[in-house]
Amino acid sequence: MVATGGFPYAACGRRLNRCVFRTVVLMAAGVLVMVAGPAHAQNLRYSNHRELEIPEYAMFRLGPFYSDMTLSQTAGYRYSRGTGAGTDFLSNNRRGVIREDGEEFPLITDIGLRNYLLISRRADLDFSMNLRYEHYPRETQEDAFSIDLADEGVSADLSLMTAVTPFVKVTAGDRFLYRTDYVDTRGMEDRYGGQEYEFFENTFGVDTDWMLMEDHNLGISASRKDHLPQLDGFDEQELVAYVESLVYEVRLSPFLVLGASAGFAQNQYPATNRPDSASQQYGMHADARLTEYSTARAHVGYSLASTDGGGDIPGTLVGGISLATRLAENLSHGLSFNRERRPGFRVAFETRDSVQYNLSWTDVDTAASLFAGYSVFDPDDPLSTGYADWSAGIRTVFPLWFRMLNLELSSDYSRRDNDAATLDPAAGIDDLEQQADYDTWVSRAATRLKLTLRSDLTFSYEHIERISDADQLAYTRDVVAALWRYTYKF
Repeated sequence: MVATGGFPYAACGRRLNRCVFRTVVLMAAGVLVMVAGPAHAQNLRYSNHRELEIPEYAMFRLGPFYSDMTLSQTAGYRYSRGTGAGTDFLSNNRRGVIREDGEEFPLITDIGLRNYLLISRRADLDFSMNLRYEHYPRETQEDAFSIDLADEGVSADLSLMTAVTPFVKVTAGDRFLYRTDYVDTRGMEDRYGGQEYEFFENTFGVDTDWMLMEDHNLGISASRKDHLPQLDGFDEQELVAYVESLVYEVRLSPFLVLGASAGFAQNQYPATNRPDSASQQYGMHADARLTEYSTARAHVGYSLASTDGGGDIPGTLVGGISLATRLAENLSHGLSFNRERRPGFRVAFETRDSVQYNLSWTDVDTAASLFAGYSVFDPDDPLSTGYADWSAGIRTVFPLWFRMLNLELSSDYSRRDNDAATLDPAAGIDDLEQQADYDTWVSRAATRLKLTLRSDLTFSYEHIERISDADQLAYTRDVVAALWRYTYKF
């Protein structure tokens, strides 16, 4: 599930108070305008395009072509065991990444490629790919592309950047992705209890920014996304989406940027039982550096939506505010409050209200982080039930013996609260996931020993426990592993 966490205004109950939200957003926008003070400069969107220069990562050069490649191979031993009433639904319904208990000898290969071509003084081409493949000889888990890293599966970015004039920059890019996720009935990630969801996705888009005059930028973007599920049971998720946006930004001072934007989206679903949909959103935003160590962003707008055959969906206010502060040299934290309307996994649209907090500390050899948040989802379909997710977690890494041996600890707790009025014990798993409340606790401890400059050995123990008022969803799982990894950078 998406990381979420606790909400401070308990009097509002599960449904966030819309009036309070609107007041907070509007007041926050005003505060940003008034309190922005001297510090580091804020940038327009124009500066987001990459610079035309030789990349630092390049290890190989042939004329104007630069390249870098990293290969990593992992092998070892893993043992898993599951208990509880819910293990029947995991096995019989083919749920979760681990399909069978017992011993396993995983073989994992990671390949990372970065390629860059400097075409001229005003144009370049960047192509990057990350590939991760996992093989399980004893078939306790299906061979698949990885699902547990930021660049999981097969992903690639192909982009062309050109400076048409000294004041106009255009970036055209294509990103394709082939991946296997594990998701619950509503499409939220559920690694140990979700359905296997294999899909191919390709997104092509163009971003253009025109510096009309000093500190004034006009941005235009357009993209097309094709989303193609590869397994039966997910026909409703096949999608062709077109997105267009227009934004105008003004930098009033080196520390404050204001902007206005308009966005449009058209979603086309080939499935006959899912109507096409469209949305529009108009808004304003402000980015400010409040102090030398604090930044803030606020946005407020209005969203309109409609479906074919279903007519217009009532408009809603959207917006949010985020604050980030560096408390000390190695310590920082952030708080965000957001309201958005987005396409749903099985419904046309859903409105999400969320508040999130994070705290992180990093040093040369040590890192620690804490997060918490809370999200409420309100489907625009009257036949679908709403739900709320909240979770909190902590993660830390610190050395036990110089830089040769590290200890890694993590613990994540999440809860799903459904708005269903009744619970039918005889219902199927998909229905139970929309009716029953359940908690999931995932804790992991690992030690990583550095053997050589290119290899390390990791011993880990992971415990997963799910508690629910529906016995069919309750289970525990324990996973012990010893993995050796070798990494070579060409």
